[in-house]
Amino acid sequence: MKNRRAFTLVELVMSMALGVILILAMGMVLFDSQNTWASAYGKVNGDVSVDSRVTVAVFDSIIRKSSMDRYEIGPNGEYAEVYYYSSGAATMPDQYALFYVTDETLYVAHGPLVSGTYATQNPTTTLTLAEGVTSVSFSKTGASIEMIVKFSDDSESSVLMRAAVRQRH
Repeated sequence: MKNRRAFTLVELVMSMALGVILILAMGMVLFDSQNTWASAYGKVNGDVSVDSRVTVAVFDSIIRKSSMDRYEIGPNGEYAEVYYYSSGAATMPDQYALFYVTDETLYVAHGPLVSGTYATQNPTTTLTLAEGVTSVSFSKTGASIEMIVKFSDDSESSVLMRAAVRQRH
């Protein structure tokens, strides 16, 4: 018998079949991983998630510098108006912020107070915090003001509950 230096046809076909099976399996794993990543990315960076993060940041920032002496919450919790200090040197609140919903959009309006009073002037800034708001409710809990917002869009929905403690008297 001669020394054999080549593969037989059967060995080549078997190795090619095994290679194709491995490549298909890896393709399926990569395809599934990409779909999972795209879904997770959409949830983390979707409109509802971004709006909820912005809402939390603005709500916390304003409520934490608001006065504990005075605030207004709507009779059904549909709005909250707080009075806050524009600087650490202020001895009395000199600004107000009004959180409210109109046409499924959550807004915050800022403006000055009449000097020495709690009378509001026309807002100087109105910011859109979130869209797709199906309901909002404000309430007082201890020294904090609580906000519960329900968001919804075509692909996802979320409930955000946030309480921020008022710091100053």
